[in-house]
Amino acid sequence: MDISDDVYKDLVAICLTDSSKIPYITTKVNLEIIPNGVYKEIYKSIIELYNTGIDVDIITVSNRLLNTGKLKEIGGRAFINDIALNAPLPRLTNQVVDSVLNQATYKKVSALMEDFKSDISSTADINKTCLDYCGKISNVVSGNMEDDKLETISGGIDEVLYDMVASKEKGVIGLDTGFPTLNYYIGGLQKGKLYIVGARPSMGKSSFVMNIAEYVSRKNNVLFISLEMSRKEYAQRMLFSRANVDVNKINSGTITDDDIVKVSEQKDYLDSLNLFIETKTPCRVSDIELAIINLQASKGSCDLVVVDYLQLLTPMGKNSKNREVEVAEMSRDLKSLAIKYQVPIIVLSQLSRGLESRENKRPMLSDLRESGAIEQDADVVTFLYRNEYYYPDDPASRGAAELLIRKNRGGQNNRDIELCWQPSKVKFMETIRKEI
Repeated sequence: MDISDDVYKDLVAICLTDSSKIPYITTKVNLEIIPNGVYKEIYKSIIELYNTGIDVDIITVSNRLLNTGKLKEIGGRAFINDIALNAPLPRLTNQVVDSVLNQATYKKVSALMEDFKSDISSTADINKTCLDYCGKISNVVSGNMEDDKLETISGGIDEVLYDMVASKEKGVIGLDTGFPTLNYYIGGLQKGKLYIVGARPSMGKSSFVMNIAEYVSRKNNVLFISLEMSRKEYAQRMLFSRANVDVNKINSGTITDDDIVKVSEQKDYLDSLNLFIETKTPCRVSDIELAIINLQASKGSCDLVVVDYLQLLTPMGKNSKNREVEVAEMSRDLKSLAIKYQVPIIVLSQLSRGLESRENKRPMLSDLRESGAIEQDADVVTFLYRNEYYYPDDPASRGAAELLIRKNRGGQNNRDIELCWQPSKVKFMETIRKEI
């Protein structure tokens, strides 16, 4: 691309000869994107005059430059007059503005490419470096060029009002989880938030988040990152649950022809779900980001991400680090992804086996395994607990489960939700929830 000062000359010329175009031009072209030089000085004077309510023309602009000691430096009144005499037609204003913005984009992308060449040759994770620069270039192209610009609190008014309307119309701000009481306490799954579901092994945490993913995927695109089970295993669980067939029959060899028919009839239901499963291992946070980008590109959006589970992710760097530091970095990176792509992310987490030695085995925040950073990064932390696992002979515990809300930024905390666990269907339900 041929970089020329002519576009900046044309920009200030239109301002000098047709002040009616100034409101449009100044809302599109910030002073910062004009290169240092004579045209930047002239444009600066034009903006200052316009903001103080003084008419903008060759005389007022020349006088302004004279008063600031810049007139002689840029070439005097004759230079200002010459610019005005060679001004483009006012109807070409949009084209001139577009040319200025295009040059600014070109310069910034070119600078990023130079940095990219340097970083790609020394990076430990090529995928992450490429994704980082894709994001930076995307920000430039979308017009988000003032990365460091501070925003006032009033900028959040529209977002607050949007949430209020959504809450009034849908009952929840975010995505409906399929669990009414959980929706009530956390407002549904909201964009940009990180949700932690912690549990000890065999509590059913994978089944719980799959229940949510299945429900959400009826109307929204869900990306499920499975690091523990295969796509076949998840499909089997969902098919048997929908068909009301005991999943244990396939292992015991007691499947009947009627069971096969019932399961087959659920194929169309699974085909209708917008549920996409990624089973790549090893899997890094950069791989999850790439999957989000691919889903957005192919399906138009990525509305929910589920990661099963945090401790099975592979750290970004090659250098061996303290495990707590690695988990903290991955937790922080997942929160950054939620904000960057404005998508809720549910992450499963193993809990420390230390709770097994306590009399009361209901999890606490301190049980989050390997990193207190998980608690810090998360917007919502919940724990899944089944008393039946520890006391299988207790009739009162049979089929009972609890979802314990132990951190809820911006919502009600320390709330317990009663659930019903149906192992044959590998499914959780709220005790008050009606089957859908």
